[in-house]
Amino acid sequence: MDWLPIVAVLLLIHGFLMLWCFTIMNNRVQLALITLDSKIAGAIGKVIAEGIPQIEQVNPIQAALAQMLAGGALGQQKRPPPLEIPKDEQGKFSG
Repeated sequence: MDWLPIVAVLLLIHGFLMLWCFTIMNNRVQLALITLDSKIAGAIGKVIAEGIPQIEQVNPIQAALAQMLAGGALGQQKRPPPLEIPKDEQGKFSG
């Protein structure tokens, strides 16, 4: 029995099924994008019509902590000089 015609028909069916699935997925993605676009447009219109709502004030402790972290990350924070511990000639700590 020759398998070539059977394989060719199965590949043709497979190709049509893949094309049909891609078409369905394309339609669903387009519908989701249209829905998202309308929701974003509504939100922007609401902000324009009502104005920007009051934003909660920044906590001063959080602001100071953020400033310290940002300064340390950029290397702008001053480091204290190393602590020098005096020792005598015998190597014992002198106070």
